[in-house]
Amino acid sequence: MGLEPPRAEAQRTLGRGPRRATGAPSGAAAPPPNPAANPNLPTNSATEPNEEYHQNLIEVALERVKRQVDPKAFQIYDCYVVKQWTVEEVMRTLEVSRHQVYNAKSRISKLLRKTIEQLETKML
Repeated sequence: MGLEPPRAEAQRTLGRGPRRATGAPSGAAAPPPNPAANPNLPTNSATEPNEEYHQNLIEVALERVKRQVDPKAFQIYDCYVVKQWTVEEVMRTLEVSRHQVYNAKSRISKLLRKTIEQLETKML
């Protein structure tokens, strides 16, 4: 351990490291994602004691957003955020640029947060 570069040792100690893919970029069918378990999806766990309710809320919001955006953009978002593929995997598999990946993530994340807020407001 003493021979590791300081940055690598710090990342290992803090549990940080490079982003790793959890979903296979192949055409294999993957189990449905668990949005509540993904730290990249919007959460509101401080105000929602019921985890199942929050998970369902995210799923409903994802479906609404999916109908509002370009299918290719949602596919990029789904692979990058929900399935947690690396940017390189998304770029290679979907034949898109790095800019398209980050742009889809930014736009859809913003729309998803807004949709969740609207759903929460309706529920109250």
